Amino acid sequence: MPGLFRSFFPTPERTGQRLHRDAIAIIDSDQRNGSTEYLNRVHELTRKELDNLKSRLSKDPDNPKSITYDIKQKHQEARRHRDNALLTATTLALIYQQANELGEPGHNAIAVIDNFLTQPVLRA
Repeated sequence: MPGLFRSFFPTPERTGQRLHRDAIAIIDSDQRNGSTEYLNRVHELTRKELDNLKSRLSKDPDNPKSITYDIKQKHQEARRHRDNALLTATTLALIYQQANELGEPGHNAIAVIDNFLTQPVLRA
């Protein structure tokens, strides 16, 4: 019986796996469907969002919820304006933030996002 209810309560490991899968799916979708210009813009915006996130976390590590709230606001604004590149960038920043809060179970998601940012756009 306890095994039955275990699926209703996400563990950090399962959350980390979900974030990892989500990061892969988002990046893969954009790489398959986006133009070179679009992918370059996603790279640029994601770097900017993550730099901002890391800067704010280093200045105020005890207040990650306000940082997450600000990213979510920007995410909603991107959705409202149908800015897909910014939507992707803020989604990846949210995944990065959640994975960072998880610690060890979130390292795979962080690695996927970092790898995406270090790879050049391959389309011509």
